[in-house]
This record gives sequence, C-alpha cells and structure tokens, in this order.
Amino acid sequence: MTQEQVFPSPETTSLSEKPKNHRIFIIAQLILRALVPLFTLAAIIRTITSAQITMVPDGGSFGARYSYSSALRYMVIADIVVGVSCFLSLILVFVCFIYPKWNIRIKNYVYIFLHDLVLLLLITSATSAASSIGMLALHGESKIGWVAICISYPKFCHRIILGVVLSYMALSCLFILTILGLLTIHLPSLFE
Repeated sequence: MTQEQVFPSPETTSLSEKPKNHRIFIIAQLILRALVPLFTLAAIIRTITSAQITMVPDGGSFGARYSYSSALRYMVIADIVVGVSCFLSLILVFVCFIYPKWNIRIKNYVYIFLHDLVLLLLITSATSAASSIGMLALHGESKIGWVAICISYPKFCHRIILGVVLSYMALSCLFILTILGLLTIHLPSLFE
C-alpha cells in the first residue's frame, strides 16, 4: 500500500468519500456549536429580565436586579462572549463541512480545541460565581447575618436560577466539544 492509499489527501477526498466517523464528528460539532449560542442567549435574556420590585407598607419600594451583583453581571458578559465566539466557530465548521476542499487538518484542530477550552474556562468561572451568589440569595448565611432574599423576591430568584441552569447547559456542550477536540488531536485516525 502506498502512503496515498493509507492517508488520502484532503483535497482529493470529498465529504461523501470520508469515513462515517468523520461525518458524525462534524455533525456533532455543528449541533453542539449551535446549541451553545442558543443556551447563552436564553440565559442572557432570563438574567437581564429578572428585575423585581417589592412595595413596602409605608409606600416605599425595594428592588432586586441582576446588575446589583457583580457575579451576575460577569455571567451575562461571559455568556455574551461565549455565545458570539461559539457562533463564529459554528460558521467556520459549517463552511468546512460545506466545502470539503477547505478541510480542517488535524494540526488546526489544536486551535479549535484551545478556543473551546478557553470558552469552557470562562463560562465555568462565570457560572460558578453566579451559583455562589444564587445560593446566598436562596439560603442566606446565618453566621454572618445575611438573610435569604428569595423570600422577598421569588420571581427574581426563579429567573436567575433558570439563567444559571441555561449557562450550565452551555457549559456542558462546551465540555463535550472540548473532549471531542482532545480526541481529535490524540486519536486522529478515528476522524479522518
């Protein structure tokens, strides 16, 4: 067997001639990369629209907004960055899927893997920070004297919880993308 028979060049191999593993891998990448912006967009909308105002008997009002917490603002900004970056990488992978001559070689998967890893780290830190603030809002901290605000602002808390859960779903998709990228780098024979 010649080397050309064992490792056909990407320019001569169309997508229909590639092994089934490669097509499944690309389709999985497309689906996961499409889900991340959707989850982050839903998380951003839920978090931003979580404001709640409570009236007190003497005519005053108190409110809870996501912008009052630096952790929740950080989660919204991280979700924006992750969503936009994943959307751009979705376009790149889609173009490589449509035009097989622009095939992404294994050495270029390192860059995609690093991209996914950085986004995974960013959204992990943001959702962790928002989760810790959410736990304080839900349960309070009796040793310090912080009371749970979810008793007074249930709508706010439910929307924030849903926003954090949606961010965790985006995090899960990015985690799977990172694992797929790692497999592509270390076991290239599975995907070529």
